Amino acid sequence: KTTEPRKNQATRNQSTSNPWAIPFWLRSLVKAQTVSSFATFLLVGAALFIYGSTVYYQQQWGTSFRELESLRRQERKLTSTNESLKTQFSKQAEEPGSGLVPPNLKQMIFLKPTPVKPPESEEIIGEEPPTSDNRPVGY
Repeated sequence: KTTEPRKNQATRNQSTSNPWAIPFWLRSLVKAQTVSSFATFLLVGAALFIYGSTVYYQQQWGTSFRELESLRRQERKLTSTNESLKTQFSKQAEEPGSGLVPPNLKQMIFLKPTPVKPPESEEIIGEEPPTSDNRPVGY
């Protein structure tokens, strides 16, 4: 009989000794809330970063694509201008008063290529010619 009042008194002393003590389950919930808030903050930050980089790269791709299309248009314009100039020059060259004459084979100068002589043995710089021994090269 004497042990029971002491146990009740001990438990009563623990609960009454610190009336502001937070129960374990409540501390666990507060810690879980803190961790989940931090995880939510990181996930929202990662999502915003991915979204921002996606938008940025789409804008960069759009800008680059417009520039590529502009360069292609300029290339087509230059090609057509070049071809029209070639046509115009060829028509002008065919006119009798242009002063241009067709090439004449009798007036052309042909040069013979100089024969290439092999270098002398003294001019060769590098390793000596391989000897006749049959040692493996890879070792």
